Amino acid sequence: RFVRCIYCHHVALSDEHIVATRFIEVLREDPRGLPIPVRLTMTLPDTGQSYRIGGRRTKNKHYTLEYTTRVCSRCNSEWMNEMDDLAFPHVSEMIRGNPVHFDSAMAAAVAGWVCKVVVTARSHPLHPMPIEREWTDWLHQHHAPLPRWYVWVGRYIGREPFWYQPHDISIRELEPGSALVPHSGDLIRDHGALATMVIGYMIVQAYGVAGEERFLTPDHEQGVLPRIWPFNGDVAWPPAGTVDDSGLHAYADRLLSDRTTLRDA
Repeated sequence: RFVRCIYCHHVALSDEHIVATRFIEVLREDPRGLPIPVRLTMTLPDTGQSYRIGGRRTKNKHYTLEYTTRVCSRCNSEWMNEMDDLAFPHVSEMIRGNPVHFDSAMAAAVAGWVCKVVVTARSHPLHPMPIEREWTDWLHQHHAPLPRWYVWVGRYIGREPFWYQPHDISIRELEPGSALVPHSGDLIRDHGALATMVIGYMIVQAYGVAGEERFLTPDHEQGVLPRIWPFNGDVAWPPAGTVDDSGLHAYADRLLSDRTTLRDA
């Protein structure tokens, strides 16, 4: 059967690398001696299961990762590629561990790329998640970060060259002081995205739901994961704190609070 592009709804005949090969190639420079071709470790929170997606060397001697989904060739080669172009100079420096300074334009470029990666990854055939039409429409039309999403970046010093954990979340209204019980409270939003990704020395986290409300989350980890979107002032990277392997899962789950509950598979 035909697969439709999640963005323009034309027939999807193009394999989209969810994280483009040029970003993976930067890992060859990592001084920690990370394994190349890189393998993606993907952790599924609903089961706790981890699996690995293997990398390979292309016929042009580039290293890539077969973490792909289907989109149409026009979206793949035009605006999605252009968003990669805007983000790559900044993301590649963080992958290397080199200092960068976020102004508003840089924050928008990186946050837009992160939003594109997270939304596109939700169409991956091994573990598809619900995708809100307003997310894909916005990215397709504006090529910019989603307006009610949050994006944080930090410095990672562990041994995972490429790690990804997606959540499908629901937003529920609980009484103050209520215990967090799955499916308790009034449902406000049925689906939302919470995803954490490590590439090289960079860790990035995105969180967003559909609708007009902006569900505020506390920025209590500014010393470790400063927020770059919505942009609220220049941010220097790397921040003072770091994330290592012992804290990786805790940071990935840090926004699962009294209003945000993980959906069952």
